[in-house]
Amino acid sequence: VLLICGSMRPKRYTTVNYYIVQGDTLWKIAGENKPNSMSYQKYIYTVYKLNDGLTANIYPGQVLLVPVYEEDEA
Repeated sequence: VLLICGSMRPKRYTTVNYYIVQGDTLWKIAGENKPNSMSYQKYIYTVYKLNDGLTANIYPGQVLLVPVYEEDEA
């Protein structure tokens, strides 16, 4: 039996430039920007997909594209 829920559909997002500052981590960026219904891992995976060649080592002055998701519809 296959059950498809409305919350399973991909969320739409736009991208913005995020300027890395001292102390930033991908986990911290995810915590500040991901929707509550999304895991940290899924958000960070999307950041990797948007930034070709990105590694876990980010540094101040670096600019990343990060997704900004639409609000969930009630």
